[in-house]
Amino acid sequence: MGTYGGVDKRRAIAEHFLFRQLVSSDIDRILALSVERHYDDGQVIFQKGEEGSSMMIVLEGRVLISVIAEDGKELTLNYIEPGEILGEIALIDGKKRSANATAVGACTLLYITRAEFIPFLRKNPGVAIHLLMILCEKLRATSNMAENIGLLPVPARLARLIIRIAHADEKKLMPGQRVRMNLSQREMGNLIGTSRESVNKTFSQWQAQGLIQLRQDYVVVLEPKRLSWLSETEL
Repeated sequence: MGTYGGVDKRRAIAEHFLFRQLVSSDIDRILALSVERHYDDGQVIFQKGEEGSSMMIVLEGRVLISVIAEDGKELTLNYIEPGEILGEIALIDGKKRSANATAVGACTLLYITRAEFIPFLRKNPGVAIHLLMILCEKLRATSNMAENIGLLPVPARLARLIIRIAHADEKKLMPGQRVRMNLSQREMGNLIGTSRESVNKTFSQWQAQGLIQLRQDYVVVLEPKRLSWLSETEL
């Protein structure tokens, strides 16, 4: 049983919100049903419109979730980190993929097929309820992103992104709180519909104003109340 990028297969399942309630024998069963697959940087994992027959847990690397807009531009929806899942929509409804998935860096994914997993869900309704909660959370995040891009200025979008990442780590923002971003400024820009330069400019202004401190791989939030206020600013 291998470990990839710091994420052990069994631990990835046992500690995930979706499977946390399962007993050891159920986790062993999921492991027995799963298959590992490896992808190179930039390799397509699946494309929008393809038949969906599996859900994946990221063990190593990251996965970019995106769609192509009507003008031909790629719109970034999310980055799936080690220990997180993707492909769960098609797993549940058996329909076509709703977005594209691309490997960012060398990726190792743990596949669980629909044919194997649906019978498991029927026997474990608690897991099914948790899966619905994950789907709802992702739907809300997508709706918020659409609102951000359409209505909010860049500082508000960036503030919302920082708060969202902090909450995803189950952290309540406090003065001096470190928020590990795990994203380049270009990736942040992709997520909020702006350029790397705009993200850098906003961070620089915030740092000069004493709102944050920038570090190599995290942001120190010095004034969380002001950041929260910025996230709600529309003009």
